[in-house]
Amino acid sequence: QNAAKACTQQDSETRIPNSDEASAMLINKHFINLSSDGHCWTSTVLASDPSQAWGIYPSNGTRTTEYKVQTRFVRCIKR
Repeated sequence: QNAAKACTQQDSETRIPNSDEASAMLINKHFINLSSDGHCWTSTVLASDPSQAWGIYPSNGTRTTEYKVQTRFVRCIKR
């Protein structure tokens, strides 16, 4: 929720990308100005455990799940 709030505070027309959108952004090299080892949240919740969400590491494209209480980067996109 904090990640989503960070996006809407930045601009009411932004949101967190889902896992597929984040992967596409990485392929298209739109992950800019993020640390090489920084995990970025997506809006895709883990189906078997709603307390976790998928994220992606821009440095290598690895997708992982993390508990939503973890502090991670967020990359907002336009709606």
